[in-house]
Amino acid sequence: MNFLTRAVVIAFTLFSSIITQANAKSLHFTEDEDWAALQGPITANNAAEAITELRIRKPRAIILDSHGGDISGAVQLAKYIHENSINTWVPQNAVCASSCALIFLSGKERLCDGDIYLHQFMPSEDHKDKQIGLDKAFVNVQKTIGEIVILLNEIDAPDFVLERLLTQEQLYRLTDADLTKLNTIARFEGILE
Repeated sequence: MNFLTRAVVIAFTLFSSIITQANAKSLHFTEDEDWAALQGPITANNAAEAITELRIRKPRAIILDSHGGDISGAVQLAKYIHENSINTWVPQNAVCASSCALIFLSGKERLCDGDIYLHQFMPSEDHKDKQIGLDKAFVNVQKTIGEIVILLNEIDAPDFVLERLLTQEQLYRLTDADLTKLNTIARFEGILE
Protein backbone atom coordinates (compact mmCIF):
# COMPACT_ATOMS: atom_id res chain seq x y z
CA MET A 1 0.00 0.00 0.00
CA ASN A 2 1.52 3.38 -0.96
CA PHE A 3 2.03 6.10 1.64
CA LEU A 4 -0.88 8.29 0.56
CA THR A 5 -3.34 5.38 0.53
CA ARG A 6 -2.08 4.29 3.95
CA ALA A 7 -2.51 7.85 5.28
CA VAL A 8 -6.06 8.10 4.03
CA VAL A 9 -6.93 4.73 5.57
CA ILE A 10 -5.38 5.83 8.88
CA ALA A 11 -7.31 9.11 8.88
CA PHE A 12 -10.58 7.40 8.03
CA THR A 13 -10.07 4.73 10.67
CA LEU A 14 -9.19 7.28 13.32
CA PHE A 15 -12.13 9.53 12.61
CA SER A 16 -14.56 6.60 12.31
CA SER A 17 -13.56 5.33 15.74
CA ILE A 18 -13.60 8.81 17.22
CA ILE A 19 -17.14 9.51 16.09
CA THR A 20 -18.39 6.54 18.10
CA GLN A 21 -16.22 7.28 21.15
CA ALA A 22 -16.15 11.10 21.25
CA ASN A 23 -17.95 11.36 24.55
CA ALA A 24 -15.66 8.87 26.27
CA LYS A 25 -12.30 10.35 25.31
CA SER A 26 -11.14 13.13 23.01
CA LEU A 27 -7.66 11.81 22.16
CA HIS A 28 -7.10 8.55 20.25
CA PHE A 29 -3.99 6.83 18.91
CA THR A 30 -3.16 4.54 16.03
CA GLU A 31 -1.94 1.08 16.91
CA ASP A 32 1.68 2.01 16.19
CA GLU A 33 1.18 5.25 18.18
CA ASP A 34 2.75 7.40 15.45
CA TRP A 35 -0.55 9.29 15.15
CA ALA A 36 -2.92 10.82 17.64
CA ALA A 37 -6.30 12.36 16.84
CA LEU A 38 -7.98 15.09 18.89
CA GLN A 39 -11.66 15.57 18.29
CA GLY A 40 -14.38 17.39 20.16
CA PRO A 41 -14.38 20.18 22.69
CA ILE A 42 -11.17 21.17 24.46
CA THR A 43 -11.50 21.40 28.23
CA ALA A 44 -8.91 22.03 30.91
CA ASN A 45 -9.31 18.41 32.06
CA ASN A 46 -9.06 16.73 28.67
CA ALA A 47 -6.10 18.94 27.73
CA ALA A 48 -4.25 17.80 30.85
CA GLU A 49 -5.18 14.17 30.11
CA ALA A 50 -4.06 14.58 26.51
CA ILE A 51 -0.66 15.91 27.60
CA THR A 52 -0.24 12.89 29.89
CA GLU A 53 -1.12 10.51 27.04
CA LEU A 54 1.17 12.33 24.60
CA ARG A 55 4.08 12.06 27.09
CA ILE A 56 3.55 8.31 27.37
CA ARG A 57 2.91 7.45 23.71
CA LYS A 58 5.06 10.09 21.94
CA PRO A 59 3.25 10.34 18.58
CA ARG A 60 4.92 12.14 15.69
CA ALA A 61 1.72 13.80 14.46
CA ILE A 62 -1.72 14.80 15.68
CA ILE A 63 -4.91 15.09 13.62
CA LEU A 64 -7.22 17.93 14.72
CA ASP A 65 -11.01 18.21 14.41
CA SER A 66 -12.35 20.48 17.14
CA HIS A 67 -14.49 23.58 17.44
CA GLY A 68 -12.25 24.70 20.31
CA GLY A 69 -13.05 25.27 23.94
CA ASP A 70 -11.02 26.17 27.00
CA ILE A 71 -8.26 28.59 26.00
CA SER A 72 -5.93 27.82 28.93
CA GLY A 73 -6.11 24.09 28.25
CA ALA A 74 -5.45 24.69 24.55
CA VAL A 75 -2.45 26.92 25.35
CA GLN A 76 -0.92 24.22 27.58
CA LEU A 77 -1.52 21.55 24.95
CA ALA A 78 -0.09 23.80 22.22
CA LYS A 79 3.04 24.44 24.27
CA TYR A 80 3.56 20.72 24.78
CA ILE A 81 3.12 20.00 21.07
CA HIS A 82 5.55 22.77 20.15
CA GLU A 83 8.18 21.79 22.72
CA ASN A 84 8.04 18.16 21.57
CA SER A 85 8.11 18.87 17.82
CA ILE A 86 4.82 17.11 17.07
CA ASN A 87 3.37 17.73 13.59
CA THR A 88 -0.25 18.89 13.19
CA TRP A 89 -2.79 18.17 10.46
CA VAL A 90 -6.37 19.31 9.85
CA PRO A 91 -7.72 16.86 7.26
CA GLN A 92 -10.21 17.64 4.53
CA ASN A 93 -13.76 18.10 5.93
CA ALA A 94 -12.38 18.69 9.44
CA VAL A 95 -12.69 21.94 11.38
CA CYS A 96 -10.16 23.46 13.73
CA ALA A 97 -11.78 26.51 15.29
CA SER A 98 -11.16 28.94 18.10
CA SER A 99 -8.64 27.58 20.63
CA CYS A 100 -7.95 24.53 18.40
CA ALA A 101 -6.18 26.89 16.00
CA LEU A 102 -3.52 27.53 18.66
CA ILE A 103 -2.85 23.80 18.80
CA PHE A 104 -2.58 23.61 14.99
CA LEU A 105 -0.15 26.53 14.92
CA SER A 106 2.10 24.86 17.48
CA GLY A 107 2.97 21.97 15.17
CA LYS A 108 6.53 21.56 13.97
CA GLU A 109 5.21 20.78 10.50
CA ARG A 110 1.66 21.92 9.76
CA LEU A 111 -0.84 21.14 7.07
CA CYS A 112 -4.46 22.24 6.89
CA ASP A 113 -6.62 20.56 4.26
CA GLY A 114 -9.81 21.47 6.15
CA ASP A 115 -10.98 24.73 7.70
CA ILE A 116 -9.52 26.91 10.45
CA TYR A 117 -11.57 29.61 12.15
CA LEU A 118 -10.34 32.39 14.44
CA HIS A 119 -12.16 34.90 16.66
CA GLN A 120 -11.69 37.15 19.67
CA PHE A 121 -11.29 35.57 23.08
CA MET A 122 -14.69 35.15 24.73
CA PRO A 123 -15.36 34.13 28.32
CA SER A 124 -16.52 30.56 28.77
CA GLU A 125 -20.24 29.79 28.48
CA ASP A 126 -19.95 28.55 32.08
CA HIS A 127 -19.38 32.14 33.20
CA LYS A 128 -21.92 34.02 31.08
CA ASP A 129 -24.53 34.23 33.86
CA LYS A 130 -22.07 35.07 36.64
CA GLN A 131 -21.76 38.60 37.89
CA ILE A 132 -18.15 39.64 38.45
CA GLY A 133 -16.61 43.03 38.96
CA LEU A 134 -15.45 44.94 35.92
CA ASP A 135 -11.90 45.05 37.29
CA LYS A 136 -11.76 41.25 37.59
CA ALA A 137 -13.19 40.87 34.09
CA PHE A 138 -10.54 43.15 32.59
CA VAL A 139 -7.75 41.40 34.47
CA ASN A 140 -8.98 37.99 33.27
CA VAL A 141 -9.29 39.12 29.65
CA GLN A 142 -5.85 40.78 29.68
CA LYS A 143 -4.26 37.72 31.32
CA THR A 144 -5.77 35.39 28.73
CA ILE A 145 -4.79 37.60 25.81
CA GLY A 146 -1.30 37.79 27.31
CA GLU A 147 -1.08 33.96 27.40
CA ILE A 148 -2.12 33.85 23.75
CA VAL A 149 0.40 36.52 22.68
CA ILE A 150 3.23 34.77 24.53
CA LEU A 151 2.33 31.45 22.87
CA LEU A 152 2.09 33.03 19.40
CA ASN A 153 5.52 34.59 19.92
CA GLU A 154 7.01 31.28 21.13
CA ILE A 155 5.73 29.40 18.09
CA ASP A 156 6.64 32.26 15.73
CA ALA A 157 3.11 32.59 14.34
CA PRO A 158 2.64 35.12 11.52
CA ASP A 159 1.44 38.56 12.69
CA PHE A 160 -1.89 38.29 10.87
CA VAL A 161 -2.98 35.53 13.29
CA LEU A 162 -2.89 37.88 16.28
CA GLU A 163 -4.55 40.60 14.22
CA ARG A 164 -7.45 38.25 13.40
CA LEU A 165 -7.68 37.06 17.00
CA LEU A 166 -7.98 40.63 18.28
CA THR A 167 -10.36 42.00 15.66
CA GLN A 168 -12.82 39.25 14.71
CA GLU A 169 -15.92 39.21 16.90
CA GLN A 170 -17.47 36.43 14.81
CA LEU A 171 -15.76 33.33 13.47
CA TYR A 172 -13.38 34.20 10.66
CA ARG A 173 -12.61 31.39 8.22
CA LEU A 174 -8.99 31.55 7.13
CA THR A 175 -8.64 31.99 3.39
CA ASP A 176 -6.54 29.81 1.12
CA ALA A 177 -3.98 32.64 1.08
CA ASP A 178 -3.91 32.66 4.89
CA LEU A 179 -3.46 28.88 5.00
CA THR A 180 -0.60 29.09 2.51
CA LYS A 181 1.20 31.29 5.06
CA LEU A 182 0.51 28.83 7.90
CA ASN A 183 1.16 25.50 6.21
CA THR A 184 4.80 24.49 6.49
CA ILE A 185 4.42 21.60 4.08
CA ALA A 186 2.40 21.45 0.88
CA ARG A 187 1.43 17.79 0.79
CA PHE A 188 0.27 15.22 3.29
CA GLU A 189 3.18 12.91 2.54
CA GLY A 190 5.49 15.28 4.45
CA ILE A 191 3.59 15.14 7.72
CA LEU A 192 5.44 12.09 9.10
CA GLU A 193 8.88 12.90 7.70
